Amino acid sequence: MTIDDLKSFMLVCRLHSFSTAAVELSMTQSALSKRLQAIQQEVGSEFISTENRRQILITESGKVFYRYVQRIVSSYDELEQELKAYRELKKGNLQIGSVPVMSQYGLTKIINIFERSYPQIDIHLNELEGNDLLMVLKAGEIDAGIIRDIQTKTIDNNHFNSYTLDRDELKVVLPANDSLNNKKE
Repeated sequence: MTIDDLKSFMLVCRLHSFSTAAVELSMTQSALSKRLQAIQQEVGSEFISTENRRQILITESGKVFYRYVQRIVSSYDELEQELKAYRELKKGNLQIGSVPVMSQYGLTKIINIFERSYPQIDIHLNELEGNDLLMVLKAGEIDAGIIRDIQTKTIDNNHFNSYTLDRDELKVVLPANDSLNNKKE
């Protein structure tokens, strides 16, 4: 039984019609009927009575099942919204390691602007020396590192990508397989 199966069941119950629900779900009435029969077989209870061909009736166990399905689908929808916020970088934690240059290049101001734009992302800053920073980045202990341009010449391009932040080539370094590599900001 899938979330789509549960949503199909809910729709049939709300509309009291297999044919109307099937049209709304862009599927055949037969496929929808088989989907709901499979749910009933899996649970071992009849939820919908089709004895009266003109109108379907929701059984008592169907009404109980419907109440639980509403909660499950609602929780699933909330989960999807929260995960979407993480996928779209609107929520989460960001661990940044930096060599001691934050205020010198105005990076604290930039981070403050970012925090106001994305208030649900928690930023944690760690000040490290360049080689130590690359080691913790490679180990996955931080998400990004800010190092001096001279240090980027020694990094392994198979493990990291770097992006210039300032004209003297202050760079952010990310693991090569990190999902943030595709982001422009």
